[in-house]
Amino acid sequence: MAYSGSCLRISSKILPGLLLIIFASAPLSSREKKGDRENEPAASSSYKVRVNTVVVRVEATDKAGRPVADLTADDFRVYDDGKPQVIRTFARETAGPTESDTGGGPDVLSKDRSDSKEKAEQPPRMISIVIDDLAMESVKDFPRIVNAAKEFVKNHLADTDQVALLSGSRKVQFGFSSDRQRLLKELDSLPYMLNINLPFRFCRYMTDLEAWNISTNPNRYSHYYESLDLLCNTNNEFAEGTNEELLWHFAMQTKDGLEFRTDGLLHTILQHLRVLRHFKGTKVLVIFSDGFVAKAGRKVAYKMQDVVNTALGADIALHTVSTRGLTGYDDMRDGMDILTENLRDFHIIETVMTPMREDDRQAKHAALAQMAEETGGMFFQGNDLLGPLKTISEKQSTYYVLTYEMPAHPANGLRHSVRLEALRPGLKLSYRKGYYTPKEEMVVETSRREDIMAALHAPGDMDEIEMSIAYDYFRNEDALYTVSCMTHVPVKDLGFILEEDRNVNQVSLVLAAYDEAGQFINGLEKIIDFRLLESSYAGLLNRGLTSRVELNLPAGRYTLKAVVREGNQGKMGSAVKSIEIP
Repeated sequence: MAYSGSCLRISSKILPGLLLIIFASAPLSSREKKGDRENEPAASSSYKVRVNTVVVRVEATDKAGRPVADLTADDFRVYDDGKPQVIRTFARETAGPTESDTGGGPDVLSKDRSDSKEKAEQPPRMISIVIDDLAMESVKDFPRIVNAAKEFVKNHLADTDQVALLSGSRKVQFGFSSDRQRLLKELDSLPYMLNINLPFRFCRYMTDLEAWNISTNPNRYSHYYESLDLLCNTNNEFAEGTNEELLWHFAMQTKDGLEFRTDGLLHTILQHLRVLRHFKGTKVLVIFSDGFVAKAGRKVAYKMQDVVNTALGADIALHTVSTRGLTGYDDMRDGMDILTENLRDFHIIETVMTPMREDDRQAKHAALAQMAEETGGMFFQGNDLLGPLKTISEKQSTYYVLTYEMPAHPANGLRHSVRLEALRPGLKLSYRKGYYTPKEEMVVETSRREDIMAALHAPGDMDEIEMSIAYDYFRNEDALYTVSCMTHVPVKDLGFILEEDRNVNQVSLVLAAYDEAGQFINGLEKIIDFRLLESSYAGLLNRGLTSRVELNLPAGRYTLKAVVREGNQGKMGSAVKSIEIP
């Protein structure tokens, strides 16, 4: 492949095992002109950039609770730690069913940007239903969640809607579909696919909140410490040392396990959001969970902010539904016989455990409510799990998305406050109230690798960049088959930028083969650095980017997935093809 009068660098890497290994390559630039770049690194290095934009999604309502849809950037003032900031970008958006929608379901997002009154053609709405099967206290709510989803698909799904199903453990990963029968078939199989190995509790009476309080308090103290000391150490055959040491051990084990599982749940959501950024259409996530503890300054709190920041950056609302409902604490009372036999003190159920469980519920719900509030979603708490899906589907809302440049805070992980003021009297504003500064800068190379890894497991084809695959195969000397794959990408979608007299971009092309069980078999990545003169760029623009790669595979059925990512804006596209050889 050659381009006259141009500079082009191509490198290829094999993808070993299940992990995508991407080596350091040329830096990416998001500036329009070379002169705007600062501290340009050497061509062979990866480099660090600080995420320095704060995204705030705000809903404004009048005294009657009705959305206000005619505000501009001049109607807002934004403060970071009490200091006024300049609003850099501002957009007004409307989501929900239109008046002309007669299909029994919601319409899709229509955008009204502040600099244009034209409305683009409305793409389909994409609803992701996420089931927490990692941090949940009990599996008993799984059937209720599945039944609610089935009822929603049967009777309340609009023809233009697409639904994806995902579990925190990633044992369930069903891509977007508008086929009701297919969705219902998947939902029927869901109870057998969800993770049922929920957290083991070293003391059945210790709540998650109390485990956090005891394990993270230097004095090993919590409000209910003495009662838990009595409950957790009664007739314990494994007790060694003092009761205090044993209780702290129980708390540490419980907290560490929950933190690990909650981090896994949030990581799954984060990866799904990273993928959804590259799909066109309105995107909402509905997360079914009984909640989790997110202590300020702890790993879970930082991970939750990553989820919020990614959702805000991609304009995706997170709706959270508590599965705990309003049924009280019957699960707690299952141990009453043991309590009365060992303690001879029946009233401890009402005097200690009920308020302890209520504190735990409120702490867990606070995390769910925060994710919803800060991304413009809704938090639901009740016994009806179908109601939230219907409400989300039918809701129409107008909201604003504004950004400002993050002040020069130290990268120490501390929280900073965000405050908005509306200059128009009588308005109520709902928005995120703060953010954490990152503890370290983000490596661009790491971001690219994570984007591609997420794309390979994406639910469907990304459509920011059009992409097609063709293939042929022949038998080679090693009794394997060489599959020759041709990918084609329109250059108009790649977003080249002009640096001096060169059209510049870095394009990553990835091809991976999976067997019928979904296991990775083989793959390859090709990185192409373009620095094209205008004549060469014009020719490439006319022809498109065609690339050929070869994979060696044994006979069988496979799924080929191709992913393309351009470096200037991070736009992505993907395509999937099923093949059978010979």
